Amino acid sequence: MDRGRSVPGSLETWDERVKHLEASSAKFREQYLATRGRLAASSPGDELLRGGE
Repeated sequence: MDRGRSVPGSLETWDERVKHLEASSAKFREQYLATRGRLAASSPGDELLRGGE
């Protein structure tokens, strides 16, 4: 696959698409972690919200 060519049906290149999706993924991950933190603070006894991700 030539990553410099346009994504089918789009004017952006594959590199641009990758950057866009990575940025979106990072944004949603931050939102997920923030929401999980708020839930853990409101329900400190919930075992599913303790510790890791």
